[in-house]
Amino acid sequence: MTSATMRPAGTGGQRAQGRGLGLVVFASVVLAVVGIFNLIYGIAAVANAHVFVADAHYVWGDLRFWGWVTLIVGVLQLIAAPSP
Repeated sequence: MTSATMRPAGTGGQRAQGRGLGLVVFASVVLAVVGIFNLIYGIAAVANAHVFVADAHYVWGDLRFWGWVTLIVGVLQLIAAPSP
């Protein structure tokens, strides 16, 4: 007796193992792209580039502090990206 949730023997073998791999690769690529952008923004903020608004007031910290935070987050994203 089989129920609707049980699969007969021999189904789902090799085909089921590769399912979702494309989504994992896509997420990894998106994470790498966002990490690269965060690296660029972080370097620009640490270097006090003229890309950002002059005389901006921050609730906590300054432009350099948030530049270092963004730079560290970007590095962590790039480390996590090639996981598949």
